[in-house]
Amino acid sequence: MLPEMRAGQISANVRNFLFGLLFAGALGAYAFAVYQAAWLCDDAYITFRVIDNLWHGYGLRWNVAERVQPYTHPLWLWVLALPLGITREFFLTPMFFSMGVALAAALFALLRFARSLGGVILAGLLFVSSRAFVEYSTSGLENPLAYLLFALFCAVALRRENEPSSVMRQTASVQSAVRGPLFRLTFLSTLLMLTRADYALVCFPFLVYEAWYGVSVELQRRWFWGFCRWCCGRCFLWCTTVSRFPIPPTLNWEREYLWAKWRTRDCCITCIVFSMTRLHCL
Repeated sequence: MLPEMRAGQISANVRNFLFGLLFAGALGAYAFAVYQAAWLCDDAYITFRVIDNLWHGYGLRWNVAERVQPYTHPLWLWVLALPLGITREFFLTPMFFSMGVALAAALFALLRFARSLGGVILAGLLFVSSRAFVEYSTSGLENPLAYLLFALFCAVALRRENEPSSVMRQTASVQSAVRGPLFRLTFLSTLLMLTRADYALVCFPFLVYEAWYGVSVELQRRWFWGFCRWCCGRCFLWCTTVSRFPIPPTLNWEREYLWAKWRTRDCCITCIVFSMTRLHCL
């Protein structure tokens, strides 16, 4: 009996060692791929100039004399403004800061979803096999922050426990709704909309499902008006304050492009991820 227990303990130790080795290898391979492909796109320097004007006391604007919002990612601008304000360097700082945020997203995804040797291997292959995912982990744009927020969003949406049911829908209270997944998904959706407005198209089906099946009718009405007030209302208020127009100018300029992108890419991503979410929770 004792040799069998000892053999089992050794086997568990070997498995844990292999898991940790593969975990570090997957994260290291992604970090190496991002480092090799690190770059900054020209659109990022629009944000850098706005941040530079902000730290020089001219406000969030491109030209000092014109009150126009030239960026599409307010949350990423504010997150990036702190390190750029400290270093006042606009090449290596945003590149390595973006790399750190992207690695944090990959680390969270591995810790949350890759719980087996096969899961770690699959996650590592997925991280390094997409050229767009690797290259836009730096680039200076909002993609690294979106990776992190979407990882947190999927962690809430793909939960197995506390699934919505008819009993929960009738008995849920305001306190339980505030502590529940609907509040967390709404909060993360708000952050994603502040990161880029068209991310709302990906989040909306999950919010509708959770609001329909997870809470009572009274809480559904409260959630709807609260979402409109705190999410959409804050976005419109921000745009009106900064640029005197309720819709971001960049979103208005790119509406045809965004609609085409939603039809061809985001629609497929939303359907696939939403279907996987429901199958995962069965």
